[in-house]
Amino acid sequence: MDRKGAVDDDPGAEVTLTLPGFSAQKVVVIDVLNGFERELVSSTEGGNLIISNLLVKDYPIILCLTPQVFLPCIEGLHRPHRKPAQLSILLPRMR
Repeated sequence: MDRKGAVDDDPGAEVTLTLPGFSAQKVVVIDVLNGFERELVSSTEGGNLIISNLLVKDYPIILCLTPQVFLPCIEGLHRPHRKPAQLSILLPRMR
């Protein structure tokens, strides 16, 4: 990829992102330039989080990972659920 800097209407590149040792219940991308967010399709293979068809352009995006939480099922016990913590990853722009 031979790029000199940011360009208008950059088509971006589709990539597969592998995060070793991660798993997530939900992955959300935040487009900081256009101000929107959407949930991404992800999978876990061999203990790694795989995000396929991630569109990366020439400006940063933020990935928010909601971790998988496994709670024991105890019959008759009801507790309020806390919101799970999130991990955010800032991907720098491509050069």
